[in-house]
Amino acid sequence: MSRPSKRNLVSPRDLLERALASPKGIRIWFNSSQEAIAMRNRMATVKTEERKKSTKIYELSSPLYNSSTYDTLATVIKPGVLSMGDEVKKLAELSPDEILNGVWLYIIPEGLSDTAFYVEEL
Repeated sequence: MSRPSKRNLVSPRDLLERALASPKGIRIWFNSSQEAIAMRNRMATVKTEERKKSTKIYELSSPLYNSSTYDTLATVIKPGVLSMGDEVKKLAELSPDEILNGVWLYIIPEGLSDTAFYVEEL
């Protein structure tokens, strides 16, 4: 009997599409930074594949040559705490006082990538 895979089965293309459709982008919760990094890498692969396809479809002089539909999206990983209501905690089988530490993977439009986070000079 084989062990179930721990790989996240959410499609990176579906996440990119949802981020494109949302005016402010989306964020996805992961229990570890390794899981978030793996998803970010899978999304980068989707972008790379699209760029390769565009080189075969468009002329070198076209602005669409070597481009991807998702090039306007930025991905950022930030640590955080998942805030959940009582119903979600019951579904996740957590006690009411339990919190989940992990990371958020933000997928945000290009225009918001520099305004979506608090930046402080050192």
